[in-house]
Amino acid sequence: MPIISIVIPVYNVEKLLRKCLDSILSQTFTDYELIIVDDGSTDQSGKICDEYKEKDQRIVSVIHQENQGSSAARNAGLSLAKGKYLSFIDADDWVEPQYLQSMLDCAEREHADLVISSFIRESTDYPALYNRNEPKDLSKRAVVLGYFTNLHAGLWNKLVLRELFVKNGIAFPQYNYYEDMVVSTKITIAASNIVYSDTPLYHYVVHDSSMTQLQNAEKRLSLFTECLNNIMGIQEIPFVKSDKALLRASMNIVNFNKKKIIKNVSDERVIRSVLGQCRESITFSNIRSISDLLLYIASRFTIYKPLKYYLKNPITPKLFNYIKHT
Repeated sequence: MPIISIVIPVYNVEKLLRKCLDSILSQTFTDYELIIVDDGSTDQSGKICDEYKEKDQRIVSVIHQENQGSSAARNAGLSLAKGKYLSFIDADDWVEPQYLQSMLDCAEREHADLVISSFIRESTDYPALYNRNEPKDLSKRAVVLGYFTNLHAGLWNKLVLRELFVKNGIAFPQYNYYEDMVVSTKITIAASNIVYSDTPLYHYVVHDSSMTQLQNAEKRLSLFTECLNNIMGIQEIPFVKSDKALLRASMNIVNFNKKKIIKNVSDERVIRSVLGQCRESITFSNIRSISDLLLYIASRFTIYKPLKYYLKNPITPKLFNYIKHT
């Protein structure tokens, strides 16, 4: 049985995939298995995966499936994993040769079931940037709060005891935007010992085709809906639900994405849909801000549309803009 199972979801990354796979096959630590899930790629990514499987027996499986998104791809890989630890690496990123050994040393030295690492952020637009990504402290609450504020919640810079997934029935949600935040929150709450590594050996690559860079209004609306559903799911986790600060911080993520759409999208129908979803998600018990309160009142008295479209009171535009931008 391998010590580490690596799961890589792949979708249309033919230009970056070889660098990622080469970096994994060049690791100084070799007792691992690599599971690659080709999520319906329409470029040469699938063929590259098959090519590499012929090269190295540590690539134990290449799954080809219809495009279902990163969550389904990771769940498919997760179902085959046999290692003591899990590592999720994104196909457009790459790791330095000591990455796995460094993460494993941290886990075993500290008897940890979750290791969070610093990383290098790379982009074609600016020089590589060291991201410390260190929690305020290593308590569960501080780490979870960090995911909602200043820590990267991605699974790709973490080494996780596979037993956390198995014993707690943790899987990736059906929605593919902020899905890492859902899983990172759950495994952090389930973890008994969390450690941090300040050795930045993971290279997180930001590029123009990232989902967060998409400008299409319909796609932005779809991503917002997925974000909202995932954050609402997080708020139902008892550990989060019982903590007002965590609830407030998680709702700020929704508000942040709402503001991005309002700022960058001119399609009124999309904006109305986003604000409508926000109203429907707000109950009196989860009001987090004045903006939430105004939306709650407007939706309960069915005056939202008149505020924007029918009333001619001069205060109306100012009120609506406050609701939008708060």
